[in-house]
Amino acid sequence: MDCEEHYSLHGMPPIPPDFDSNSLSAQLLVEINTLRAAWIRLKPHVDLNKSQFSLLLTLHFMILHQNLPGISVGELARKLGQATPSITQKLNVLFDKGYIERSQNEKDRRITYISITQSGSQILKDSHDQFKEMLENLTEKMGEKNIKELIILLKQLTSTVKEISNEREP
Repeated sequence: MDCEEHYSLHGMPPIPPDFDSNSLSAQLLVEINTLRAAWIRLKPHVDLNKSQFSLLLTLHFMILHQNLPGISVGELARKLGQATPSITQKLNVLFDKGYIERSQNEKDRRITYISITQSGSQILKDSHDQFKEMLENLTEKMGEKNIKELIILLKQLTSTVKEISNEREP
Protein backbone atom coordinates (compact mmCIF):
# COMPACT_ATOMS: atom_id res chain seq x y z
CA MET A 1 0.00 0.00 0.00
CA ASP A 2 1.41 3.37 -0.94
CA CYS A 3 1.30 6.44 1.28
CA GLU A 4 -1.74 8.04 -0.40
CA GLU A 5 -3.84 4.89 0.09
CA HIS A 6 -2.70 4.74 3.70
CA TYR A 7 -3.77 8.32 4.28
CA SER A 8 -7.20 7.84 2.74
CA LEU A 9 -7.81 4.63 4.70
CA HIS A 10 -6.89 6.22 8.03
CA GLY A 11 -8.80 9.43 7.51
CA MET A 12 -5.72 11.64 7.44
CA PRO A 13 -5.20 14.54 5.08
CA PRO A 14 -3.65 13.72 1.71
CA ILE A 15 0.04 14.19 1.17
CA PRO A 16 0.80 17.64 -0.25
CA PRO A 17 1.14 17.59 -4.07
CA ASP A 18 4.84 18.51 -3.96
CA PHE A 19 5.57 15.51 -1.72
CA ASP A 20 6.69 12.28 -3.36
CA SER A 21 4.20 9.87 -1.79
CA ASN A 22 6.69 7.01 -2.03
CA SER A 23 9.56 8.91 -0.44
CA LEU A 24 10.95 7.97 2.95
CA SER A 25 9.78 11.35 4.27
CA ALA A 26 6.19 10.63 3.24
CA GLN A 27 6.33 7.10 4.66
CA LEU A 28 7.71 8.45 7.96
CA LEU A 29 4.95 11.05 8.10
CA VAL A 30 2.30 8.38 7.49
CA GLU A 31 3.65 6.08 10.19
CA ILE A 32 4.01 8.86 12.77
CA ASN A 33 0.45 10.03 12.09
CA THR A 34 -0.89 6.46 12.19
CA LEU A 35 0.81 5.82 15.53
CA ARG A 36 -0.47 9.15 16.87
CA ALA A 37 -4.03 8.32 15.80
CA ALA A 38 -3.82 4.86 17.39
CA TRP A 39 -2.43 6.34 20.60
CA ILE A 40 -5.19 8.96 20.73
CA ARG A 41 -7.84 6.23 20.43
CA LEU A 42 -6.54 4.55 23.59
CA LYS A 43 -8.91 5.25 26.44
CA PRO A 44 -7.40 5.21 29.95
CA HIS A 45 -10.57 3.80 31.49
CA VAL A 46 -14.00 2.84 30.18
CA ASP A 47 -15.76 5.24 32.56
CA LEU A 48 -13.56 8.32 32.01
CA ASN A 49 -12.45 10.32 29.04
CA LYS A 50 -8.81 11.42 28.85
CA SER A 51 -9.50 14.86 30.30
CA GLN A 52 -11.32 13.43 33.32
CA PHE A 53 -8.67 10.78 33.85
CA SER A 54 -5.90 13.36 33.54
CA LEU A 55 -7.58 15.56 36.15
CA LEU A 56 -7.96 12.61 38.53
CA LEU A 57 -4.32 11.65 38.01
CA THR A 58 -3.12 15.24 38.53
CA LEU A 59 -5.15 15.45 41.73
CA HIS A 60 -3.61 12.17 42.90
CA PHE A 61 -0.04 13.37 42.33
CA MET A 62 -0.66 16.77 43.90
CA ILE A 63 -2.06 15.15 47.04
CA LEU A 64 0.75 12.60 47.11
CA HIS A 65 3.49 15.25 46.63
CA GLN A 66 2.16 17.62 49.23
CA ASN A 67 1.32 14.83 51.68
CA LEU A 68 -2.11 16.32 52.32
CA PRO A 69 -5.53 14.72 52.68
CA GLY A 70 -6.89 16.96 49.91
CA ILE A 71 -6.25 19.94 47.64
CA SER A 72 -8.30 23.13 47.37
CA VAL A 73 -10.14 23.69 44.11
CA GLY A 74 -8.37 27.05 43.75
CA GLU A 75 -4.95 25.48 44.16
CA LEU A 76 -5.79 22.80 41.60
CA ALA A 77 -7.02 25.45 39.16
CA ARG A 78 -3.83 27.51 39.61
CA LYS A 79 -1.63 24.46 39.12
CA LEU A 80 -3.43 23.59 35.89
CA GLY A 81 -3.60 27.20 34.69
CA GLN A 82 -7.38 27.06 34.36
CA ALA A 83 -10.23 29.08 35.78
CA THR A 84 -11.77 27.79 39.01
CA PRO A 85 -15.30 27.51 37.48
CA SER A 86 -13.89 25.39 34.65
CA ILE A 87 -12.12 23.05 37.07
CA THR A 88 -15.23 22.90 39.27
CA GLN A 89 -17.31 21.80 36.28
CA LYS A 90 -14.82 18.99 35.50
CA LEU A 91 -14.65 17.99 39.15
CA ASN A 92 -18.45 17.75 39.27
CA VAL A 93 -18.30 14.87 36.78
CA LEU A 94 -15.74 13.03 38.92
CA PHE A 95 -17.83 13.75 42.02
CA ASP A 96 -21.00 12.44 40.38
CA LYS A 97 -19.17 9.23 39.46
CA GLY A 98 -17.98 8.84 43.04
CA TYR A 99 -14.25 9.21 42.29
CA ILE A 100 -13.66 12.31 44.42
CA GLU A 101 -15.16 13.82 47.53
CA ARG A 102 -15.45 17.37 48.76
CA SER A 103 -14.98 18.81 52.20
CA GLN A 104 -15.26 22.36 53.49
CA ASN A 105 -12.51 24.24 55.26
CA GLU A 106 -13.63 24.55 58.89
CA LYS A 107 -12.35 28.14 59.21
CA ASP A 108 -13.34 29.42 55.76
CA ARG A 109 -16.42 27.76 54.26
CA ARG A 110 -15.63 29.32 50.86
CA ILE A 111 -12.68 26.93 50.50
CA THR A 112 -13.49 23.44 49.27
CA TYR A 113 -11.00 20.62 49.46
CA ILE A 114 -11.00 17.75 47.01
CA SER A 115 -9.75 14.27 47.81
CA ILE A 116 -9.85 10.99 45.95
CA THR A 117 -12.22 8.28 47.10
CA GLN A 118 -11.35 4.59 47.34
CA SER A 119 -13.23 4.13 44.07
CA GLY A 120 -11.13 6.87 42.41
CA SER A 121 -7.93 5.27 43.69
CA GLN A 122 -9.09 1.93 42.29
CA ILE A 123 -9.70 3.52 38.86
CA LEU A 124 -6.12 4.85 38.87
CA LYS A 125 -4.72 1.48 39.93
CA ASP A 126 -6.78 -0.44 37.36
CA SER A 127 -5.76 1.97 34.58
CA HIS A 128 -2.11 1.70 35.57
CA ASP A 129 -2.35 -2.10 35.56
CA GLN A 130 -4.11 -2.12 32.16
CA PHE A 131 -1.51 0.21 30.64
CA LYS A 132 1.33 -1.86 32.03
CA GLU A 133 -0.28 -5.03 30.67
CA MET A 134 -0.69 -3.38 27.25
CA LEU A 135 3.01 -2.44 27.16
CA GLU A 136 4.02 -5.94 28.25
CA ASN A 137 1.76 -7.39 25.54
CA LEU A 138 3.33 -5.06 23.01
CA THR A 139 6.80 -6.17 24.08
CA GLU A 140 5.78 -9.81 23.86
CA LYS A 141 4.28 -9.39 20.36
CA MET A 142 7.14 -7.31 18.96
CA GLY A 143 9.92 -9.04 20.82
CA GLU A 144 12.33 -7.60 23.36
CA LYS A 145 15.07 -7.06 20.78
CA ASN A 146 12.75 -5.02 18.53
CA ILE A 147 11.47 -2.97 21.46
CA LYS A 148 15.04 -2.15 22.53
CA GLU A 149 15.86 -1.09 18.96
CA LEU A 150 12.65 0.94 18.81
CA ILE A 151 13.57 2.74 22.03
CA ILE A 152 16.98 3.64 20.61
CA LEU A 153 15.39 4.87 17.37
CA LEU A 154 12.71 6.88 19.18
CA LYS A 155 15.39 8.55 21.30
CA GLN A 156 17.33 9.40 18.14
CA LEU A 157 14.17 10.69 16.44
CA THR A 158 13.26 12.83 19.46
CA SER A 159 16.77 14.23 19.70
CA THR A 160 16.90 15.01 15.99
CA VAL A 161 13.47 16.67 15.98
CA LYS A 162 14.52 18.84 18.96
CA GLU A 163 17.76 19.72 17.22
CA ILE A 164 15.97 20.68 13.99
CA SER A 165 13.37 22.72 15.86
CA ASN A 166 16.14 24.59 17.73
CA GLU A 167 17.81 25.39 14.41
CA ARG A 168 14.56 26.92 13.15
CA GLU A 169 14.07 29.21 16.16
CA PRO A 170 15.29 32.77 15.58
